[in-house]
Amino acid sequence: MATRDRTEYLKQYYQKNKERCQAINKQWRENNRDYNNKINWFWKYKECNPTQEDYDHYLSVTHCEVCGEGFTNKNKKCQDHCHTTKVLRAVICSDCNSSEGRMGTSDRAFKLYEYMQRNENKEH
Repeated sequence: MATRDRTEYLKQYYQKNKERCQAINKQWRENNRDYNNKINWFWKYKECNPTQEDYDHYLSVTHCEVCGEGFTNKNKKCQDHCHTTKVLRAVICSDCNSSEGRMGTSDRAFKLYEYMQRNENKEH
């Protein structure tokens, strides 16, 4: 069977058996959760050329490498990376990741830090 014919056959089969195919796929994902998570992680950061060592480090980190807080369902683990240089940086919490993204530069972050220090003991 030619590749084109097989592709068409699979499309038709899926349409005729959509619920069954979805159930099988869902069961496979549940049975292979660790593998699926690994594939998704490598896919998400493919532009950074991640290695198995990078992934192992990501899995091993239990606390944010910026603030030191443990990861929770609310404050999740994130792989920080540079969108310009495509370099993986640290494993950080979603709060630090969002803050870093909003600040944009270390200069802005430092100015905010100085502002917070000056106003730390002032009454609201």
